[in-house]
Amino acid sequence: MKSLMFGAVVVLASVGAFADATVGRVLVRQQWPWNEKVAIDFVLTNVTSMTEIGCAVYRGETPVSVPTTAFTGDLYELTEDGTYRITFDPSYLEDRPAKGETLRFVLTPSAMSEDSPYREVLYKIFDLESPSVTDVTRGALLSGKYGSVETDYSRIGEGYYSPLSNVLIWTGVTNYPGAKTTKLVMRKIPAGTFMYPGNGIWSSWKYQFTVSKEFYIGVFELTQKQYSYFRVTTANVPADIDPPAYNAGDDKPLSNFSVLRIIYGDSRDVWDASRAALKNLKDLFANAGAGSYNFDLPSQAMWQRAMQAGSFRSQSGSYYYDGLNGDPTNSNNNARLATLGRFAWNGGIVDNGDGTKTTNGVASVGSYRPNAFGLYDMIGNVRETVRDRGAIFSYSVHAATPTDPYTSPGDYIAGMGVFGSSWSKDGTVWLESVTVDLASPNKYPDVGVRLAFFEGENPFKPKPAE
Repeated sequence: MKSLMFGAVVVLASVGAFADATVGRVLVRQQWPWNEKVAIDFVLTNVTSMTEIGCAVYRGETPVSVPTTAFTGDLYELTEDGTYRITFDPSYLEDRPAKGETLRFVLTPSAMSEDSPYREVLYKIFDLESPSVTDVTRGALLSGKYGSVETDYSRIGEGYYSPLSNVLIWTGVTNYPGAKTTKLVMRKIPAGTFMYPGNGIWSSWKYQFTVSKEFYIGVFELTQKQYSYFRVTTANVPADIDPPAYNAGDDKPLSNFSVLRIIYGDSRDVWDASRAALKNLKDLFANAGAGSYNFDLPSQAMWQRAMQAGSFRSQSGSYYYDGLNGDPTNSNNNARLATLGRFAWNGGIVDNGDGTKTTNGVASVGSYRPNAFGLYDMIGNVRETVRDRGAIFSYSVHAATPTDPYTSPGDYIAGMGVFGSSWSKDGTVWLESVTVDLASPNKYPDVGVRLAFFEGENPFKPKPAE
């Protein structure tokens, strides 16, 4: 047992053992005065299988209720002997330690079972330069192997709320090398329900929809650099794609392009994800032996499930994913919305005060606060195209398919659905139909895409001809 006195708190540590793995040589230091976190350094020996470290806290002999999220560092997926560090954050305690108080930490190693929740893959990193796929587990994130994480959504912003259990947001992804340019980072979205209002008005009646299967969706909107790795080489530039100068930048969303031509390759009767850019992306990894993934755009039900991230407190709750009750009084200039995304009034279009305006356009992806699933820019920046069109809140659709609704009128020539508002608009998040003229496909400087994928069969693949 090692005992140290420092700063405001006295900390004691003891060790435990499970099977062959043993914890020893524990050194505990509070990182005072620069912060109150406690560093627990230890040596792990006799490791014969994947190991995790359990941490318990005591006041004397009385155990203290501590959420597992109070500990970060070398906690999970330890596979070899070595020196490790765990960090304890006392701010997670309801009853914070008093000055001079003694806390005792017990570290216990144990073998990680195959069904351990810490082995769950939450993120996948698709490397576009050297095609490969990296699975990022819950344990690896909590161990700090990928940078900063947040396990309490209320800490993302004042008053923020999420009813989701086991929140784990990879906040460090915004600084992860290549995440916005040479890699696609996708986050797993669990199956679940979401509310959507009749006629798109939250004071109206609500429908409940269910997405029955988990799926992955991009942490960021697809950027210009990312698209360059699997672009349609036959595209007519600038007729099909022509990002305006004010939106230029490798880490900025792809914009001002024909979704029909650039993503689906001008498939006139149905948006066919088995061809064009989506096929190129799938082949990029399949040909490298990294697995087969069915990339596509999300359906509007998938998009809503991902965007809302379970943010509702009640039927009257807002559709903005911060979880705050009520709609903003002014979606054209609102401090609450300004933290969530780029809109016209918080940087997209600047009034110079002399009768002129400067168009700044989009921001780099990931510049604003995430939702509780760890997705960025779901509101603002660019409006995001979804896989289907039409209104899922219509009575006929709801009555027929409250689970996995998919509005497929059989004719995608007429238009496409987009969500999320943009740098050129206010903060409303209505579904909009954008007309697409196949003879001269329309391009919109405030419309982009966010990719999704399915590990199994693509539910939206074209039906074989009869």
